[in-house]
Amino acid sequence: MLKDIIINKAGFPFYTDYWDKYFNKLSGDQVKECLKIIFHYNKTGEILETDDLAIEMVISTIIDNINRDAEKREKQRKASAENGKKGGRPKNKENAKKRWDATACDGIQTDAKHAYSDSKKDSDSKKDSELIDEQFEEFYNKYGKKRSRSDAEKKLKAALKKDSFENIMAGLDRYIKNRSKDSKFWKHPATWLNQECWKDEYNQSESNREQHTADLINKMMKDTLINKIEVTRSNKAKLFMTKDNFYKYNDFTPEKKNEILDILKKELGINGLEYNF
Repeated sequence: MLKDIIINKAGFPFYTDYWDKYFNKLSGDQVKECLKIIFHYNKTGEILETDDLAIEMVISTIIDNINRDAEKREKQRKASAENGKKGGRPKNKENAKKRWDATACDGIQTDAKHAYSDSKKDSDSKKDSELIDEQFEEFYNKYGKKRSRSDAEKKLKAALKKDSFENIMAGLDRYIKNRSKDSKFWKHPATWLNQECWKDEYNQSESNREQHTADLINKMMKDTLINKIEVTRSNKAKLFMTKDNFYKYNDFTPEKKNEILDILKKELGINGLEYNF
């Protein structure tokens, strides 16, 4: 039973109703992969990729809960610090007074220079922090899909260590221009940043070829099964479809699935599949 292996690890709550809501509908292997991804995220902040759509749906919900609970705890910690309950201002003020009493007799000049240096560093750090906050607000507001804000903010800070803000925003402009009009097919902002998608280039002829392949499969199925196809950087065909159409696709015989895969390989030259809706 899943309830027997749930670990109440310090750092995030693992609610028991997850069993009835999510895990009870998955296979044993799917449950194991979910737990692996969730605990890996809690430890490293990175979301492991999965080709299983059902697993992606479950971990997306649970990771959102983890982030929300973490933000709540952080607000509580700050409130406690301000009230002087857990090393807040009164304690810091007391420690500062002790340091002053211990060094005041050594002379004012040396301490004053040290204080000026620390003050300048604090001022520069504050300016950098304010700039990053402004940049994140500009990015997040322009992106359009409001999901996992705190995770997206962390990923932007990490991305800014790899590339300039101007290049990231230019890449976002290209993504917005070429992405689906239906927002449910957009990547989460944190995922977009983590995958360095601002470096992606879009070729109109490739987009036409992907749409042609989608139309070909839909015609073969005599139904609108696939809304959009996108070839990823790892040369996989990502199929965008509704939840109902995914379940319909999942009920196909292995022969029919192989027939679709053969078309994708022939038309797009891909080496695997991904799913999104």
